[in-house]
Amino acid sequence: MKENGKRSFQRLTQDTLILIDVIKSGRKSVKKIKLIKLNPAKLEWYNIQLAGPNRHSEFLYKIHPEGPKASRLDFTGLLVVYSKQKLPSSRIRKIASAERGYDSQAWKDLAKAMEKDLNASKRQV
Repeated sequence: MKENGKRSFQRLTQDTLILIDVIKSGRKSVKKIKLIKLNPAKLEWYNIQLAGPNRHSEFLYKIHPEGPKASRLDFTGLLVVYSKQKLPSSRIRKIASAERGYDSQAWKDLAKAMEKDLNASKRQV
């Protein structure tokens, strides 16, 4: 997804895991620890950030099939932004816009990577 980092996970139960992402940006690295709860029967999952810059943020995902080869992803992000001072609404709007752009691009990159993997597996068959 065009980020330099490492991902690891620890499975707690069949449908619950701890996901650890360490993303490097220049000389800095950011560590995020997330609790992930899967619900495959409903094609949905959520994650809560347990540690990282947006600790306690919650993200909800649901896939809606739309035909034999199409689907739609509904995403709700409840982002917690920590600040020592009250943020003006204009700053909050900028943060929300930047997060929407980042998340949208991340999903587009992921979809391209998944399509590439799918096409490679089809060629091997």
